[in-house]
Amino acid sequence: VFISIYLGEPDVFIAPFSFINAELNEENQHLLPRETNKFFKESEIALNIGWLFLNKTPKSYKIELEGENPLSEEAVEAFTKKIETSIQSLLGHVGDLKDGLGKCVGLIFKSLRCNTIRERIDSLLLAKSQTQQLLTDCSPKLVYHLLVQLGNLLSSIDRYEEALGSFQKAVDLDPESVDAWVNRGVVLKNLDRYEEAVTALDKSLKIETKNFAILNNQALTLSLLKDFEKAITAIDEAIKLKPKEVFLKSNRGIILARAGRYTEAFTDCEQAIKQDPKHVSGYYAKACYYALQNEIEQAIDNLQKAIDIAPHQSRRQAKSNPDFDSLRDDNRFQALNISIRG
Repeated sequence: VFISIYLGEPDVFIAPFSFINAELNEENQHLLPRETNKFFKESEIALNIGWLFLNKTPKSYKIELEGENPLSEEAVEAFTKKIETSIQSLLGHVGDLKDGLGKCVGLIFKSLRCNTIRERIDSLLLAKSQTQQLLTDCSPKLVYHLLVQLGNLLSSIDRYEEALGSFQKAVDLDPESVDAWVNRGVVLKNLDRYEEAVTALDKSLKIETKNFAILNNQALTLSLLKDFEKAITAIDEAIKLKPKEVFLKSNRGIILARAGRYTEAFTDCEQAIKQDPKHVSGYYAKACYYALQNEIEQAIDNLQKAIDIAPHQSRRQAKSNPDFDSLRDDNRFQALNISIRG
């Protein structure tokens, strides 16, 4: 089941399941072992419908049922809960699987539905431990994609050291992978290993020279190394490639503020907000601009505006951003529910 969904080939399990399900009735269900019969009953909705949502987080999809008599929102919600209950039953069997690809992928799917961060970390680390064996059993390309996915999921919960290990293995499998090098660079930046981060990003730029996202990450990292001339050159090149991207103009404001060029920085922040008042990046950049000048009230005010637009993104970025280090002991900053850096 898990392998077929991960590979995008659901017929691998749907065909035999449909055949078995069609044969099941009260007369012959005793032919199945008790635990197998129980498994089919508890996981039936997940196997029939829930596989469509197995690789998504529960809050990332909404079921819409069409027909002449559409169900009420309450009925749809109840139906969704049945699917989620069935999926949880299916995922409950992951630990019983033999080591291998199915167990690895199942643990990744399970991590998306864990109730606590601790459970999610444990599930992802168990999945990561499976990848070593897969190096001899599966194609390098498949293992590469698993490692990148694991690295991204570990990064999303701030487990940067473990994520770095996944991206390094991915780079070893595919030294020409832009994604693996970029992700490695971003993780190294989050670990304050800026010089190594720049090296990783430089390697990715040698593979894909006109990538505005890489140039953006390179510029921000160079600014943390106080190499402002190269940082501004990189962000300007990124803006030339994508002039309508608001966050690039905002990040230019951050870089200029780090360089102490506050008048120019303020202009970039204001232009970004004017270009798109509903975009988080302009307010976040302005918060950095004020924080670097120790203007606490205005920094917090703008950071609050950023949080109002994109709560998770803003808090996560602020957590690892040294621009806010001077504010972390302030009660008003702490009230924004941003964890202490490091």
